[in-house]
Amino acid sequence: MQSNLIRWSGILAVLAGASLILQQLYALALPDVTAGGWVAVHTLGYIGLSFGLLGQVGMYCRQADKIGRMGLIGFLIGFIGNGLTAGAAFMNTFIVPVLTTQSPDLLEPTGPLFSGPLGLTVLLASLLVTVGFALFGIATARAAILPAIPAWLVVVTAWFGIAAVFSPVVFAIAGAVFGFGNAWLGYGVWTRTSTQN
Repeated sequence: MQSNLIRWSGILAVLAGASLILQQLYALALPDVTAGGWVAVHTLGYIGLSFGLLGQVGMYCRQADKIGRMGLIGFLIGFIGNGLTAGAAFMNTFIVPVLTTQSPDLLEPTGPLFSGPLGLTVLLASLLVTVGFALFGIATARAAILPAIPAWLVVVTAWFGIAAVFSPVVFAIAGAVFGFGNAWLGYGVWTRTSTQN
């Protein structure tokens, strides 16, 4: 039973990665948040974030006996960061399109939203995701239970959330690669049975 749950979490990680890729490529191609498809595509990404949390648990469980302390710490930090990211994802999906047309000054980096607790929370979430997924990716590559290449893709792109501050293009590209790495790791969880190493 537990092995099946872990395997199915791999599919959830694949779906989460695919939704992040779709969301990031859409934002790259059509960065206008008021465009008709923005909410629909970002809603998929928001749902994908929930799948990603479950997929992350499965990735950890699949290699828990080999991933070591670094992997556990990375998993916990990344999981908390991803959980905090849900608030930013909700805002980006449903609130930013409305504020863009109604009160764009609220969305300025020095405006009342981002210069207060919201901005600090988004920054904290990005830092936790960066540190957590970098540690988790390194530990995953070293454990050699799941494929190393996607683990290293996750490591080198874990900072993508921070990139949103300085470049939406870099944010979108690095986010898509991060999603691809996580989807590939999820595929590894799905296709490797508990007896395989």
